[in-house]
Amino acid sequence: MEDERKTPVAPFLATVVFAAALAYPLSIGPVCWWIAKEASGWDGCVGTRPPKVAPHVYWPLGWLAAHGPQPVHDALYWYAAPRDGGVLIPSEI
Repeated sequence: MEDERKTPVAPFLATVVFAAALAYPLSIGPVCWWIAKEASGWDGCVGTRPPKVAPHVYWPLGWLAAHGPQPVHDALYWYAAPRDGGVLIPSEI
């Protein structure tokens, strides 16, 4: 029984954590593009269109864009903002 093979858990967990850490900031672009597309088909009253706002889960990226260096701000908004209009990214909790 002592010869049972042990699975390497640490490399697998490291891979999962790395993939999640990479997927989080990269996902803001497609999410904002989808929000902008959905908001463009809004059928409410003229002049009362609600602002396009990214989900609150992205506030750390919004905070970094608001309080970090200008190149980070520019890169984030270049990636997240659709070409036909911007999406607000929350920057406070």
